[in-house]
Parts: sequence; C-alpha cells; structure tokens
Amino acid sequence: MKDCPQADPSSKGLSRRNLLKALTYSVPAAWLATGSLTASGALAQVAATAKAPADFMRISRLLTGHPEIDDTLADMAWSALVRRDDGFEAAYASLVQAIQVADLQEFTDLPQSPAMSDPAHKAAAVSLISAWYLGRVGEVLERAEPGPDFITYTGALMWRPTLDVTVLPTYARAGPGYWAAAPASLATD
Repeated sequence: MKDCPQADPSSKGLSRRNLLKALTYSVPAAWLATGSLTASGALAQVAATAKAPADFMRISRLLTGHPEIDDTLADMAWSALVRRDDGFEAAYASLVQAIQVADLQEFTDLPQSPAMSDPAHKAAAVSLISAWYLGRVGEVLERAEPGPDFITYTGALMWRPTLDVTVLPTYARAGPGYWAAAPASLATD
C-alpha cells in the first residue's frame, strides 16, 4: 500500500477544516445582513423608534375616558399602530383635526360628535382605543406566525372594570409559591 501524501498543515490551501470555518462564520453573517437590510426590516426598525405625537396621550385619554393611562407606553402604542397600518398616521392627524374643530373636551361627548360620524375618523379612534384596551395591536394568531405588536399586559384597560375583585391572570399571582400560604381572609381572597 502506498502512503498518501500529507498536506502541510501550515499551508493556506482549501481544506475541509478551512471550508467549515469559513461556512461557520459566513452563514450567520449573511443571515443577519439580509434580515436587517430588507425593506420590511428597515421599516420595522424605523417604526419601533417612532415617537408619539405631542398630543397622542391627550387624544388617547379623551377617546378612552381614562386619564390614568401610563405616559411611558405612548411611544410603544404609537409605534405599534403605525407599524400595523400604513395609513394610521394620516388618519390620526385627520381625527385630531376633527376633534379640535368639534371642540371635544369630554369622553361623553364623543358618540354624538360630528367627528365620529365620519367612518375614517371612527376607524382611527377604534384602532387607538383597541390598542389601549387590549394592550396590543393586531390579531392573535393560533399558529407560530408573527402575531400582534405587544404594548402592555398589566396596563391594558380591559382589566380595569374588575381590578378590585379579580387578580390579573398570570402564572405567579403573588410570586413563586404564593399558594402555600393560607389566605388572609375568605372575604378578601
């Protein structure tokens, strides 16, 4: 049997080892580059950092009737609304103008307002109200597909009507092992 000639380990030629090293580094780099440079990726990054308009919280409080909405969630809510609906920014601006023309100051004045008689204004208002009540923008999907844009869970307005008598449904209501301690009283727990 003849001995196979061995390549010099210090040579820079193409070997299996060098090929595997090159693939190990190039595949993730290519994936990251194409994922972050696509048009939708770039738009999502811009929308993720979008600042809410100065009047966004005032309009949100007027439309929901809840003055206690958390200001720190404004940019997240705005970004989610703009990301999910390309026309939301223009619809919102039109809605704000209609609210100003109608001189709406109270939540109770909204239903009979001329601003809400326009279907486009009503759709923009419903989108904004839904975002605050549900804590998300978009439909929840049953499969492992991209789902809704998340804003808040515990801060969602849907919990407010029964907050005094129900605990928000989470996995650890009062921290790990909370069920081991006896309740303080049957009347309050």
